[in-house]
Amino acid sequence: MRRDMQEIVPNVFLGPYCVANKKRLDYLLGHGISHIICIRHPMEANIIKPNFLDRIKYLVLDIIDSPSDNIITFFPQIKQYIDEALQAGGKVLMHGNAGISRSATFMIAYLMETYGQTYRDAFFYVQQKRSASALTTDSSDNFWNMSQSILPNSNLEIRIQKQAVME
Repeated sequence: MRRDMQEIVPNVFLGPYCVANKKRLDYLLGHGISHIICIRHPMEANIIKPNFLDRIKYLVLDIIDSPSDNIITFFPQIKQYIDEALQAGGKVLMHGNAGISRSATFMIAYLMETYGQTYRDAFFYVQQKRSASALTTDSSDNFWNMSQSILPNSNLEIRIQKQAVME
């Protein structure tokens, strides 16, 4: 399961880079993937990169997973990319290196904003669909601190304590 992608919501998948590597074009096309969001650390740029630019549309984001980086500020761009792909009848794969931290963080934000889920519900929903996902302490702290100001269109009130979510 860790090396596969999972459909989190209709037509939106979460997975590791290995499902989008040079040998996996048939796999991606077989699942109807038309758009990929590639989230990588800047130092991974030579390893984790778009492989099928002639067949699949890409959004590539270099994001460091650390407390000093405000990763959630990338979310509006990600949400717009997903929404436009879905409106065009496409399917989206969001991946990082392993598909467990930064990409999972953005998937949680997508569920919160798009479906009005609470952080806790979105967190557990993503974990249920992709059990390999696990936010790192850094990305979880960062997300927790920034989500309310970056997700202005949602009707969310995060009322639960962070400790309860991480149990």
